[in-house]
Amino acid sequence: MQEHSHQWQALAAKVAFLSRLSSYDKSAIVNTDNIEIIETHMSYVFFTHAYAYKLKKPVLLPQVDFVSLASRYANTVRELQINQRLAAGIYLQALPLCLTPNEQYCLLDSPEHVSTYARQGGTVIDWLLKMRRLPRQALLDQAWSAAGFQVLDVVPAADHLAAFYRSAAPVTKTPDAYVRMLRDQIINNIQNLSNPVYQLDLAQLDNIRRAQLSCLAALRPELSCRISAGRLVDGHGDLKPEHICLTSPPVIIDRLELDPIARLADPVAELSLLHIECQRLGHVGVAEVFLRRYQQLTGDRPGQLLLAFYRSLAAARRGKIAAWHVDDCRIADKHYWRAAAGEYLQAAAQIIQGGAG
Repeated sequence: MQEHSHQWQALAAKVAFLSRLSSYDKSAIVNTDNIEIIETHMSYVFFTHAYAYKLKKPVLLPQVDFVSLASRYANTVRELQINQRLAAGIYLQALPLCLTPNEQYCLLDSPEHVSTYARQGGTVIDWLLKMRRLPRQALLDQAWSAAGFQVLDVVPAADHLAAFYRSAAPVTKTPDAYVRMLRDQIINNIQNLSNPVYQLDLAQLDNIRRAQLSCLAALRPELSCRISAGRLVDGHGDLKPEHICLTSPPVIIDRLELDPIARLADPVAELSLLHIECQRLGHVGVAEVFLRRYQQLTGDRPGQLLLAFYRSLAAARRGKIAAWHVDDCRIADKHYWRAAAGEYLQAAAQIIQGGAG
């Protein structure tokens, strides 16, 4: 625990260093007046005019352990590798952050320089993922608010995603194993959300659990057919509007690198998560375009009950993730995240009740 506390103190010094223009190679800061910084739940991202540099926090969460340097490095490399198919040319390389013999920070411009630097007495203390910077206004959660935006503007991105699903190798899983996995997800979501600290409606949670389990039982024949048809793939894992960039060609970023099991998905389930997020933000028509293009390009026509089940399950999952923010002592606005969790649960309840009805 003491070592972990020291890691957070060291992180503050790293962030201070990476906030300065002088910390970067001159070629990386052309046309850059200052370093922009975004803090997420698990990372800091530093932006120059043309690039973004992601530094993982030493977080320790139920499913994430970035306390050690080795774990942060492995995650950085994995994120670099798995994002190449949907975001080719965006994720560039893992760069070492070093400490010089006189204890000064230094960001090397290539991982190939580590051995030479080590011979000079330098030490690697962290890793950053270097990416090309995407235009913020082209990300879907911003683009749909621009004047002149039309839902059909997302068709190239929808086709790119459908092509990814169509070419993905099927994941081997038996119908029994997949149904058990979905059942475990239902129960895990509700168990997590039942923590009294989240102050959620326990009766509503139990109703969601019962309705989702009932739908799952009814869907067993359709799910078996989908598995036989090879519909389960190694997917994106976290398909949200802010991860879809409407550039030409389009790219889809932030494929989930934390857990390959979490990426094992029916594409319709991933599109259901996108539907939940778009609906919550008032742009459900965009999600409908993604689903329609997927259906047209793959020939996959899921039933309405399956769509309702997957959407309700996705809403409960997002509610669980929102609630987890309440556990983070570094997040001050607990009320916001409790309210967000409640909104997701309300959506989960309405969708599953409507679908089952």
